[in-house]
Amino acid sequence: MINSLSEARATLAVLMEEVTELSSLESVTPEQEARLDSLVSTEIDEQRARVDALEAREAKVSEIRKLSERESVREEGADPASRGSRKKSDPFDLSEVRGDMSAPGRVRELRARAHDAIEQAPEYVTDAQRTSAAKHLDNDTKGDVAAHYLTYGSPEYVDSWTNYMTTGTFRSSDGEHNRAAMSTTAANGGYLIPFHLDPTVILTNSGSTNPFRAISRVDTIASNVWHGVTSAGVTAEWTAEAAEVTDASPTFAQPTITPVRADAYLQASFEVTQNSDIANQIAMLIADAKDNLEAAAFATGTGSTQPWGLVTRLAATTASRVSAVSNGQFGVADVFALVNALPARHQDMVSWLGHWGIFNLARQFGVGAVGQGAFWADLGPGIPSQLVGAPVYKSSSMTSSLSSATASNDDILVLGNFSRFLIVDAMGLETVYNPLVIGANRRPTGEVGWAAFWRTGSDVLDTGAFRMLRA
Repeated sequence: MINSLSEARATLAVLMEEVTELSSLESVTPEQEARLDSLVSTEIDEQRARVDALEAREAKVSEIRKLSERESVREEGADPASRGSRKKSDPFDLSEVRGDMSAPGRVRELRARAHDAIEQAPEYVTDAQRTSAAKHLDNDTKGDVAAHYLTYGSPEYVDSWTNYMTTGTFRSSDGEHNRAAMSTTAANGGYLIPFHLDPTVILTNSGSTNPFRAISRVDTIASNVWHGVTSAGVTAEWTAEAAEVTDASPTFAQPTITPVRADAYLQASFEVTQNSDIANQIAMLIADAKDNLEAAAFATGTGSTQPWGLVTRLAATTASRVSAVSNGQFGVADVFALVNALPARHQDMVSWLGHWGIFNLARQFGVGAVGQGAFWADLGPGIPSQLVGAPVYKSSSMTSSLSSATASNDDILVLGNFSRFLIVDAMGLETVYNPLVIGANRRPTGEVGWAAFWRTGSDVLDTGAFRMLRA
């Protein structure tokens, strides 16, 4: 039984892709026809029902959590007059929140209001994106994330930001001011994107070949550096009566991750900017560029002016590497060797990560052998959703094929507990409007430009939670 909503959605997507590919074939074998009948008659409906049930459960849990937070606010002694009008009031009107903003009761009030802000986000914000924003909020103990949502999510702010992205002028309660004439909301002289469009807050490319954000641990911080504590754990023991216990104090490490600045720039002609929806389109284009940039960094980043990549860290850790049975080759035994090499404590929480091309090699195991079909029993047109009982995810930034060179070192497949791979986002993505693009001859080109800045870091918290196959 699948208990993860993200895993259930991924499985449904794989099944839908399989139906699309099977139905597009001009001729099908009896096995393919039987498979298509099974998908259409039962499997798709069952998986969709499973996704619906998990979504309903998650929505109910979120609602219960918000109600609990509001009850906690009442217990802290919130103003009765404020409580009486809470549901009808504007969540962005913080004048109703009295007292020290760092006090526990006020933090809970901010979080409850921020949940309301998520609910009131525009209709084009998907349920998955709302869920992503809510998860960041639920992990917010200091109120920083809640304050960010409430500051950069009100309808007035969204209207002002949209106007700035099309005209370079930011509307405020004092009228209209250009960027140079007013105190700005971000370090580079621009404005932070509304939270419901912010790719540091919501998942924007759930169907891309960058699965890291979907399966890894993701933390959002309002500071410059993430500080953590890790340990190999405490060792328990059996002892005799009246015997002194052994000191099993663990050794703690204090890893840090510093988000690295990234940017994206695009420009368009004056004619294109006449499109009234240009601001939202720009946000989507920036999110796509961000996703593509991070896809490579999370896999193979060097840690120098970019995040650390999973493959990079594992390649430098001898204990996390498993050599193929035959150098330059990939076989069935290598798959099971990777499974067997992973510590038992992680084996029930693992996922596979590799390039589509490597998974296609695995699908060909056994082809041509007497009495054998392909290695993967669920051999449909698409990549099966599981391999040896663990979910499968594709990364376009990993090695796609085996090298023909002798004594090659191709790091082709990872199996691991991705809760031990951490992505850290500095809250907020800043946008800056350039009202006049200048050409090579120092004359206007008839275009405007937009620059975006954000900060993201990543690293492996425990290399022992992963095993990587080197062929």
